[in-house]
Amino acid sequence: MKKIKIIRSRPLKEVDDEVVDQALTNNKPEELTYESNPLEFILQKYPSLTETLVELLTEDFRDYLNGIYIMAPKPTVFKVVLHNNQYFYLTWMGKTYEAKVSGKKYWLSSIGELERATIEIANLLMLGAAPSTQGPEAEMTSAPEETPEETPEETPEETPEEEAPEEIQESKKKFLLNLLENIVTELTISPDYQTKKGPNPYYTITPEAESNVKKALKGKADTSNLLFKNVEKPGTLIYQEKGNNYFQIMNLIDGKAKATKYYIALSKSSVTGHYGESSKGSGGGAEQTAVQESAQCLVNAIRYNKGKDITPKDLTATNIKSASKRTNTSSSLEEMVTFLKDNPDWQVTASSTANALAKQYPSNFTFYRQSGIVPRIEAAAKIALKNAGVDANINKWNPADMWMATDEVKDIEFPTNLEQLNALIAKLFNAKKLIGVSLKKCSACKVEVYNNPKVAKSTTKFDKIEPIDKNIFATKDIYLSFEGGKVQFRNFNDITSWQGEIKGKEASGGKIGQGIVSSILKSLGQPGLSNQKEILTSCQKPDAGFISNFYKLYNNTKSLSKVSTEEFTNNFKKAPLGNRTSNYFNVEFLNQFGKLSSDNKDKFISELVGYAKSSSSFSSIFAKVS
Repeated sequence: MKKIKIIRSRPLKEVDDEVVDQALTNNKPEELTYESNPLEFILQKYPSLTETLVELLTEDFRDYLNGIYIMAPKPTVFKVVLHNNQYFYLTWMGKTYEAKVSGKKYWLSSIGELERATIEIANLLMLGAAPSTQGPEAEMTSAPEETPEETPEETPEETPEEEAPEEIQESKKKFLLNLLENIVTELTISPDYQTKKGPNPYYTITPEAESNVKKALKGKADTSNLLFKNVEKPGTLIYQEKGNNYFQIMNLIDGKAKATKYYIALSKSSVTGHYGESSKGSGGGAEQTAVQESAQCLVNAIRYNKGKDITPKDLTATNIKSASKRTNTSSSLEEMVTFLKDNPDWQVTASSTANALAKQYPSNFTFYRQSGIVPRIEAAAKIALKNAGVDANINKWNPADMWMATDEVKDIEFPTNLEQLNALIAKLFNAKKLIGVSLKKCSACKVEVYNNPKVAKSTTKFDKIEPIDKNIFATKDIYLSFEGGKVQFRNFNDITSWQGEIKGKEASGGKIGQGIVSSILKSLGQPGLSNQKEILTSCQKPDAGFISNFYKLYNNTKSLSKVSTEEFTNNFKKAPLGNRTSNYFNVEFLNQFGKLSSDNKDKFISELVGYAKSSSSFSSIFAKVS
């Protein structure tokens, strides 16, 4: 008998729903777990970590990683292991990450520190062999051996690296330039600009713009100590350029910013940097000065390569790559580039300085900073000064921060006779073959030549010795006035370090050590000053003979008030040690200075002021940009 299969009917919608449910059940994605894919699990859980890795390693960051490990829960610390088993740390600080690479920490909300961290990670990537497997599939093939993290903050003492083969060095250089494709970062102008210490809405502006603002404020507000606070919407505009960067004018009073009711509008080119941050190269220590001066060499090379005036916009990767061939500096290309990126105001100074020098000295130069030809020049100068009996800092012989030299002087031998050396330096300078340059921060820079033997030096006229208290031990200092200023003589280290300091228009703040003062006196026929250590010892434990000789010296000095032996002795004994030692040299100096003729007094002052501004009788020719 034939069997009949009975099919029970169901509503079409019910059948459709069942089919869809089955499809969803069959195609349900596998849940992402730490065990199935540790790297993607962590990246998915911490989106900010992904964003930071993109900033540090581009969107292809997975191709360079072996894995990521959570090392601490609070603050959350990630160990990022690269394909060559090198690693760095990222610590979540609440709003941003702090990177720790090769023992150094970088606050990643700062553009400059982000760039430095990026470069350091790039350096790590270039260590060791390339991975045998590429890309994400190789990320967890083997976990690196864990080593305990060192706790000291100090960077370990560096050991010299082996010199890499030339092709590796060139590859590294290309990698660096590609990484920093836009070498000069545009200044971020925002009321909400964040620093490691918190928000900083204050900015610095060009001297020209500030001068115009002060003129507009005249009679309306105090202009002695201005701050410029970036705002989104301005109030009353008292000064306006072509631009929509608005600033409220503030007065800095007792370290606090006090608002005024006035506002200005500036173009971006008039804003030079973040207040308190933009001038890292100014007064930032010897290391920072070295990078700053090296960076000037690099910018000079860009200007000379282009053959026309440049602006900060010309500081590009392409121009830097070409210009680096014409520099020989103590700082690396990486350090110079980072300095320029971090300091927009120094981009302005460097460009203006390069333009001014190129107009005055249009030769085919290589630019040196404490490298190449420079050590040979300085070595010859030190010997020459010693042979001439001049006990002076080499910067007083020539204060050049940078040297510009043509190829024909690279191998020249510099004489160790001071007169011959200065003559050769002058000959090469005037032939535009060797130019020593002293650098100062400026925006509309000009070049001035000092110590040119073709130009007679001016004489500074002595005026007077300023009145001195009858009790000379009441103070530590004495003053000599001259045309345009005066010199203060005193101890600059409480009980010792007697020297002079210039106060006035010329060489203001320049100090002249006791040895130089003594040398100038000797050159004018005087015996010179006593040994400071010996006088300190005598003043600490004075005997009757020392005090008696001191009184005779005092009494034979024409410019000092007459006092009795008893009064002098009492004043001496009551005086602090610093006042005793300082005034011994004050009296000894005044005694010898008073014996000079009028012409020799002028010569003394001229030599003293000249020394302070590196323009004394033994100084060599140089160019100053300011």
